Amino acid sequence: MTTSISVIITLIGVFFSFLGLWLNYKKENAEDLPAKKKLGKAILIVGISIVVLNNFSLLYKHFSGEEPATKKDFKEFKEELLSKLIEPTQREAETEIDKQFKTEFIKKKKMALEEYKKGVNAYETKNFILAITHFGKAIEIFAIPSFYVYRGNSYALSSQFDQSIADYTEAIRLNQNSPEAYNNRGTAWSKKGDHDKALADFNKAIQLNPNLAESYCNRGNVWLEKGNHGKAFADYNKAIQLNPNDAEAYCNRGIVWSKKGDHDKALADFNKAIQLNPNLALAYCNRGTAWSKKGDHDKDLADYNKAIQLNPNDAEAYYNRGDAWLEKGNYDKSLADSNKAIQLNPNHALAYCNRGTAWSKKGDHDKALADFNKAIQLNPNLADAYYNRGNAWAHSGNYDKALADYDKAIQLNPNLPLAYYNGGTAWLKKSDHDKALVYYNKAIQLNPNYVEAYNNRGTAWLKKSDQDKALADFNKAIRLNPNYAEAYCNRGIVWLKKGNYDKALADYNKAIQLNPNLADAYYNRGRAWGLKGNYDKALAEYDKAIQLNPNDAEAFKNRGIAHSKLNHNKEAVQDFNRYLKIVGNKHREAETVREKIRQLGYSPEY
Repeated sequence: MTTSISVIITLIGVFFSFLGLWLNYKKENAEDLPAKKKLGKAILIVGISIVVLNNFSLLYKHFSGEEPATKKDFKEFKEELLSKLIEPTQREAETEIDKQFKTEFIKKKKMALEEYKKGVNAYETKNFILAITHFGKAIEIFAIPSFYVYRGNSYALSSQFDQSIADYTEAIRLNQNSPEAYNNRGTAWSKKGDHDKALADFNKAIQLNPNLAESYCNRGNVWLEKGNHGKAFADYNKAIQLNPNDAEAYCNRGIVWSKKGDHDKALADFNKAIQLNPNLALAYCNRGTAWSKKGDHDKDLADYNKAIQLNPNDAEAYYNRGDAWLEKGNYDKSLADSNKAIQLNPNHALAYCNRGTAWSKKGDHDKALADFNKAIQLNPNLADAYYNRGNAWAHSGNYDKALADYDKAIQLNPNLPLAYYNGGTAWLKKSDHDKALVYYNKAIQLNPNYVEAYNNRGTAWLKKSDQDKALADFNKAIRLNPNYAEAYCNRGIVWLKKGNYDKALADYNKAIQLNPNLADAYYNRGRAWGLKGNYDKALAEYDKAIQLNPNDAEAFKNRGIAHSKLNHNKEAVQDFNRYLKIVGNKHREAETVREKIRQLGYSPEY
């Protein structure tokens, strides 16, 4: 059915509908009204039915797939629809994008900050491994410089310096103007021992922020490590100027004063550091070292105890306290502290060195040598380890190995007067008095107030029979230390050789007064009495010398001579045999003593 026919039928239906309405409402005689109304209703129903049925047919055909209109009509309809499409504006598009991005950003920001806060909490409770995990998750969400710096700090504080450097470097890549990142990377380089890279980073941090006190303090630390005390001092001063409440800067400046030998100024700085931060363990530890340098081992022990109380895991404090016990002669406590230092830091070369010294003092030279060897293995450039190993060899009687170690210590540290002094003593033991003098001269050159060096150089001159030079050195030693018993004893030997027995006796008396346990003083005073012909007094002195040193062969020999002078032949022979037993058959004077025994009518036992 075409569209025009449908329209005609619809119009007919409409006509009948209006006709029906007209008949239904037309006013006629009352008797005709019912019939007309019935007719009008019928016509109205027919008209409406035609309209409805015709249009229902059209709708049915449309939805059942029958084409309700021509293709041309449908095309026009579509074009009319398409002509009414509404295009959104660019602003609307941007708004929708911003809204979507903002939603995603807020969500990610919240997640990142949650991880960051967890990381900070772990960081502040010193759980650095957990902190690293949380900062890492934050970085996965937002790779920003602050997160890298915080994670870098966590790596650094857990001694993972390579990883910390990588994080600081990434932070710098993202923000080249971050003084904190440069400063912290400098600290990591310093911990790795690369002082040049550390200096470069601290310089950059200071360039970016000339008022960053921490960077001056850190750069001062590097200069201190490099031995440039002047530059270190200048940086600590600047740090203190920028931040007068920087306890660590005062503490580190105190170290410089200590290195420069001004222990009073060092103490002042350590005191200030402790005043600013009473819980700064490092300040107590360094103040203890300053007291140690001033020879006050009670005060240094008190400070080391406090440092350990504040930081029970500070290997350095245990090492220093062990050194203090060593100076006080408490070798067992020194060993205990050295053991603890080594337990906390198995690579602490100086702790092995101190423990070796304690073993040496206790007479266990094998254990001492093992510890010195370990110290040298850990730090082949540790002069003190070679020096102390040299002492162990000397105590064992191996003067050649001792000298080799003293020379190595001097090579590493040409300003080590102790190594020259002990080297001189080793040459003295080898009877090479000229070389001994060379070493003692150098020790005195480095330390013009080295009392023991003057005393031993005097002994070398005495061995070379230069009594005047010997006397000058002993006099110098006594002037430097009027309570130095050994110097009085040795000066008494010079007077003895010069034949001035009364002056000799006066010096021996003074030596014994200062040190009643000095066996050599009693022995030499016995010689003086013997030379004066008073053999009874001589015997009494030799008795005391032997009581103090039962292995003093010369005391037995001279007591034998005194006995023979008093015709105590049996006692004389006993002393001569004891002498031979101590020195052995090959001693240069052994045969002379055997002959004395024979002259007394006895046969030598050795």
